[in-house]
Amino acid sequence: NVSRTVSGLPAATHLYVRAYARIAGGVAYSDAASFTTPGGEWDVWDGSVATSFAGGSGTGADPWLIETASQLAYLSSQVAQGESFAGKYFRQTSNINLDAREWTPVGSPSGTAFSGFYDGDEYEVSGLSITGTRERGQGLFGATHDADIRNLTVEGSISADAQGIGGIVGYADGGVISRCTSHVSVTSAVTDGHGGILGMTGSAMVRLEYCRNRAAVTAASGAGGLLGILIDYGEIEFCSNEGAVSGQSRIGGIIGSIPNDFSARIRYCLNHASVSGNQYIGGIAGYTNLSDTIKDCGNRGPVSGYSDVAGICPVGGGSRYNCYNTGAVSGYTRVSGISRNGADASYPENTCNSAGYATGYIFCADSYNYTDNYWLYDEKTGRGQQENLWYNGAPSAQNWFVNNEKGAFIQGNPARDLVTSLNDWVSARSTETDSYRPWTYELIGGYACPVLVLNL
Repeated sequence: NVSRTVSGLPAATHLYVRAYARIAGGVAYSDAASFTTPGGEWDVWDGSVATSFAGGSGTGADPWLIETASQLAYLSSQVAQGESFAGKYFRQTSNINLDAREWTPVGSPSGTAFSGFYDGDEYEVSGLSITGTRERGQGLFGATHDADIRNLTVEGSISADAQGIGGIVGYADGGVISRCTSHVSVTSAVTDGHGGILGMTGSAMVRLEYCRNRAAVTAASGAGGLLGILIDYGEIEFCSNEGAVSGQSRIGGIIGSIPNDFSARIRYCLNHASVSGNQYIGGIAGYTNLSDTIKDCGNRGPVSGYSDVAGICPVGGGSRYNCYNTGAVSGYTRVSGISRNGADASYPENTCNSAGYATGYIFCADSYNYTDNYWLYDEKTGRGQQENLWYNGAPSAQNWFVNNEKGAFIQGNPARDLVTSLNDWVSARSTETDSYRPWTYELIGGYACPVLVLNL
């Protein structure tokens, strides 16, 4: 056992910590543990409901102010009575502690959804608690429609039998969730739609940006670190997950499942935590469809399952560009370091399937055509291979590469630096409207390995 005392922490601040150990195969990380330091100004809920807000008129220049837990409960009660607050603005002005009292979410899919603008103004709502058998849409906000929720941190736990559970929003039909952080653990035995930030979406376009999940998500199926199920078109950008995600089917570090073909985009996202389950388990996504794009994403957590397991996304259509995986990937059948496509036999189903491939460090430039993909054959020797041919092709000798503590070098005369080659790929394909993230080296397990510059 190892213990350490840390002093001088800021008051009334939610912090997280995780341990790491350097081992022969690289660096192993524990799951994150979080806590809130005492002190500062917190309003603790006594279960009452206010009769008005703290001030304001609901306009963008003069938003309604929420400074107490009872005023937040008043917002919930007003939406329950049929007021959607469409086009109205709110701003939180203090930290709020719900004191683990049973919470009634703001908005309901079966009733009225919240349709306003809520700015947390960098404050926190702690002590969220939702339990028991509930209707679809559970979270601090149960249901939103074309709402804008931003700059908010929520801490607590939801252990409920319901579809659509999220730390910030349970069910969103359109709208934006921006710069929000969840420390809400989510647990459900019900299938479909459970995420650290958002549980599930409706038919309108939803965008998640600059959000972070730092708590565990556990559900039967359709669970993701950020979003459980995306029903229609949507975007997830500049988001990260640090909470373990587990379940049975369609489990992903960022998103669990995109079941329909509506051109969803996942870009500039990073998963740090473990992802585990039975089938369709991915470091970024558990399952995607034909027109979906995963671009400039990375997975650093271990990914494990029985079948259809991958460092980025195991199965489904769509494109994967400029992604990397440094997490160990393990399973029994159809295991891949980056991705595979079971719907198209011309795709190299066996790419990265062997134990050496799947547990090694893997990265790719273009996984739609399976060109410019690289992986380490052996973590210990650092010997790797570039695969830019189809399933029945044979890589030429010059495509082998070797890396050491300073860099990775593609064999040939002359030898080429791997990061330089990857950045050449990025430069050749980036435009003013559609750019790719550059690569750099990071020391992993004693070897310099290429990683994307994501800063997440």
